[in-house]
Formats: sequence, C-alpha cells, structure tokens
Amino acid sequence: MRIRSNTLFRESDGDFTVVAERRTNRRNFRIRAWFKGDSRIEETATSEEAAIEAAKNVWFQYLDGLFDNPEEQPHTLGEMVAAALNRTDIRATTLASYRWVLNLMVAALGSDVPLENIRKRQIEHWLDGMDCKDVSKASYLRTAKAIFAWAIARKWIRTNPCAGLKYSQKHAMRPWLEEHEWESFLEACQPAFRIRAAFVLETGLRKAEVINARWSWIKTANGRTCISVQADTDTGFVPKSGRPRMIPLTERAVAIIEEAEQRWGNDGYIFFHERTSSPNLTRETHKACRKAGVNDVDFHGLRRSAGARWLANGIAIQDVSALLGHRDISTTLKHYAGIADSHLSSCMDILDRKTAGESRSNVVQFTASRKERIPA
Repeated sequence: MRIRSNTLFRESDGDFTVVAERRTNRRNFRIRAWFKGDSRIEETATSEEAAIEAAKNVWFQYLDGLFDNPEEQPHTLGEMVAAALNRTDIRATTLASYRWVLNLMVAALGSDVPLENIRKRQIEHWLDGMDCKDVSKASYLRTAKAIFAWAIARKWIRTNPCAGLKYSQKHAMRPWLEEHEWESFLEACQPAFRIRAAFVLETGLRKAEVINARWSWIKTANGRTCISVQADTDTGFVPKSGRPRMIPLTERAVAIIEEAEQRWGNDGYIFFHERTSSPNLTRETHKACRKAGVNDVDFHGLRRSAGARWLANGIAIQDVSALLGHRDISTTLKHYAGIADSHLSSCMDILDRKTAGESRSNVVQFTASRKERIPA
C-alpha cells in the first residue's frame, strides 16, 4: 500500500489501523486510530515527534491487548475521566491541572454516573456549590467543557453537558512589581533565586521555561544575544504556545546569564545543576516580597512585571505579545489591558502637548500674516 507523503507513521493489521500525519495548512499534526468498520478516534499533537510517539504508543497498546475490543469504551464518568488522564497528546502540566478539576467533578457527580445521564443542571449544581470565586469556576468549566468535547470527538457521548453554561468574570490584571520595586525585591531574594527571578523580570519567561532552559537555547541573532525557547525531545517539554520563540536579551539579562554560568556551569541547564520537576519558586517569591515590603506577587507575577514594564515604556502591545509567547494578541489585551490603556493615555498626553505647542506657533504666524495684509 502506497503511503501518502503527509503520513509520518502508519501501522495496520487489517483489523486495527493507526496513522500519524501532517495536516495541510495546519500547524499541528493528527493521530488517527480505528477498528475496521468502527468510527475513527482522532488526537492532535504540536510537533512531528510527539505525533509519531503518540501513534506508536497507541499501536503498542493495541498489540499488548489493552484495547482490542472496540466496544470497550467508557460508560461512566469515572471511566471517562480515567481515560482522559491517560492522554498523551497534551502537555504534562496541562494534564496535571485537568486532574485536579476532574477529580473535583467526579467527587461531586459520582464516579458511577452513566455518561449519557449527565445533564447541564448537574454541572451547574457542582460549580455553584464550589466555595470559590467566579473566575475559578470559569476555569473549572473550561476544563470540563474540553473533556466532554474530547469525549464527543470519540463518539462516547452526543452532547456536551457544559454547553450554555457561563460564569462572568473580570479579567483584571493580577499583581505585579513596578520597576522601582525591583531593586529592593531582588536584594531580598536568596542568591540562587535572585538570579532566576532577575532573568524573568528581564525576559518574561514562564516557570516551566526557566526550569527547562538549556545553554543550547542561547543564540546570537542580528548581533544580539538571545534566548530561544523551544521544545526539548529529551524531557518532552513543549512551549505553552506550541511553537518556539526568540527573546532578545538586554544587557542586564546577559549579565544575569553570566552569573548563572558562574554558579551552575555552562553545560546542560542554565538555572539549575540538573532538571528539577517542581522547585517552589512561588514560595521564594512571596518570601522576598514580604522581606522587601513590596507588592506581594507569585512567581508568575514576575513575568507580568516584565510585560508591564515593556508596555509602560512604550513597546507596542503586539511586540509584547510576541515576547511573552502568547498564542494570540487577544490574550495580551485581556490580561494587560489596564497597562496598555494607561500607556495609550500617556501617548495622548504627548499629542496634546505637541498640539498645544503647534497651536501657539500657528497663532503667532497667523497674526503676522494678517498684519502684512492690513492696508496702511
């Protein structure tokens, strides 16, 4: 059988088939699997390597007899959640956040409730009973919607019980450090953490990017040292946006890199001796904030501080969006709108001052011109 050029991986024994393939004019890749005569199951992956790996996993699981009966599909909420938490097509950090929310949902609705019996009012009752803010409920709802949509794609259920539910929320920007607070904050940090925190303030890196940053990420482009955030096939790390990005480094950021080299060497990871899965960077951030007496932020707040500084200093919001690695500029607008609005107001102040100066100049010129035309 001739394999199309789009196909990256294909295995079939006539009864079961699995394929990994490129998608025309799409950035992601698709994994399809099906039993002969049964509906297809589809997944997507953000890289060619991840697609091939996922397809191989499906094929080997089939060979091991883990799902050799197409009728064996989840029939209860507990079974569906268990299947969802074994997915290989999404990032480990995303899966970890799913686990927390889905376990809450199972505890509220019941593990044995049949999938076809789950109704919108049950989801609504679960969320209304949660002792948290609407912004958290909205986050839980997004996760539940995504999982039920995933089940619909597999034809396990026909409708999404979360459809039509909505929790209003204000996307107010969470706390960040003003630039004048940086010095006292960094002085309050422990030595190793100070290097990591200072680099985030200069570059806006995410926590996972700091943990996975390697010396191979340091590049030179257009005569400037840069850090290239990219996927790591050895550890399975994939940038949140699904695609790499290049961040030019300021002189301060380059100096911080040199400090990191002196402390941890220049082989392997930049900010750690070896890869660590969950350093408590947020705890260190809170401790330093309290010690310095500045606005109390979490570790992600340092990333927000970088974005806030860029906007406040006149960098266009579309450029800030690219530096932060947001998938879409609407994300930047949603989370940084207050600062962007403030900057726009300052821009209008500049125009007002300029216009006022030109007006005074025009008045003088106009008067002189009229005087010349007055008859003697």
